[in-house]
Amino acid sequence: MLPRSDLHLMSTRQEFLMPDAARALFQGLLTVIGRLYWNHTQEEWDQIQNPDIPGIQWSPYDWHDDSPDSQVPNFVFHDAPAHLKGMEIRWYKHPGRDLTCILTWDYHQWGEWYDACLSHLRQYEASLEYPTRLQRSATQTRLAPMILTMETP
Repeated sequence: MLPRSDLHLMSTRQEFLMPDAARALFQGLLTVIGRLYWNHTQEEWDQIQNPDIPGIQWSPYDWHDDSPDSQVPNFVFHDAPAHLKGMEIRWYKHPGRDLTCILTWDYHQWGEWYDACLSHLRQYEASLEYPTRLQRSATQTRLAPMILTMETP
């Protein structure tokens, strides 16, 4: 594997390997998106289909290297706060594999971006209308930690 400081020229833009901490944060976002996809469709998300979340661009890897679509970033959080806009994430074949990005950020900026994206996903989740049985399940899940820590008389 190349050192983190080496550039990847996969398109006309310079791309940098994402730091390990940023990769871990991105994996966390994939997990949340997968849960939202399941709650909305009642189907497993294969990470190829577009989860259709407003404000987030999701493009699967394009296996045709000479296609114009192969230059499209795989993940962009368009609704990021102004000071965090412009981050584009790409991967090789599968989400999480050889993650690259076009900006060099410190850990604080990655944390802010992650928090903003997670907040956006929570707002999206709140806007979804679930069947009654799923609403009850979601409420029980949120209450479970409180119930487990309650003292009994």
